[in-house]
Amino acid sequence: PWPFADLQFDVVVLAFVFHHVDEPSRAPMLAEAQRVAHKILILEDLPDEAASLEAKRLAWHVTEEHFRPFGQDPKDYIAGVLPKERWTEVFQEAGLEILSSKIIEPSLRYPVPHILFELAKK
Repeated sequence: PWPFADLQFDVVVLAFVFHHVDEPSRAPMLAEAQRVAHKILILEDLPDEAASLEAKRLAWHVTEEHFRPFGQDPKDYIAGVLPKERWTEVFQEAGLEILSSKIIEPSLRYPVPHILFELAKK
């Protein structure tokens, strides 16, 4: 449980969090976010949206390697990097409405596409 009152915040931002969270912990985290905020913004990696096969390989490699500084073995956590369709299912299963979603194109600095979801309780 988060130490905040119900609907204390306008928005909770979870940027690059969920792919580090094991599947059984996602629903409780989403429930707490719904409890404390009117809206939820979730930003996640989306390496499968890279433009070409070579770009996808690079995007997946970068995504895998960023787990190491957190002491997480990429083999254990890469399964948490989901395609847009699966994220949509996760949020719907948690009773959230997707108000919008936007793919953020990769850059030279970070060659992995991202997706930003704006969510609210149904």
